[in-house]
Amino acid sequence: MAKHILVVDDEMSFRFASRLAFRQVGFDVSEAVDGYEALKLIVSSLDSGNPYDMLLLDIQMPNMTGIELYNALKELGISIPVIFISGYADGAMIEDIEKRINGKLLQKPFESQQLVRLAESLLNEKGECNGN
Repeated sequence: MAKHILVVDDEMSFRFASRLAFRQVGFDVSEAVDGYEALKLIVSSLDSGNPYDMLLLDIQMPNMTGIELYNALKELGISIPVIFISGYADGAMIEDIEKRINGKLLQKPFESQQLVRLAESLLNEKGECNGN
């Protein structure tokens, strides 16, 4: 069964490019435009018994940021592997995310192959396998 990734970003072009990259290697992909929409989708997926295997979260989004979404999930006791993305991250933010938040950070711009490799690596770290 293919792994299911939720891409959360307010930029339609980024969601489109990410969806294409993940689908080319066999992942199922859903999308949300902000943290609020993502939170609803995540809770619904858990209620239906078909949870997401990974989240791709933009750090800076209107309404609810990626960090705020991550913290909301943590408060609800929901644990899902996360890749954060940002065009504005500095060294301290990267260190904070990779240590305190237990996620990976990928700085824009990046190649789609780099994103896919990081997702596969993170899923393998968590005892999962990729979509192939």
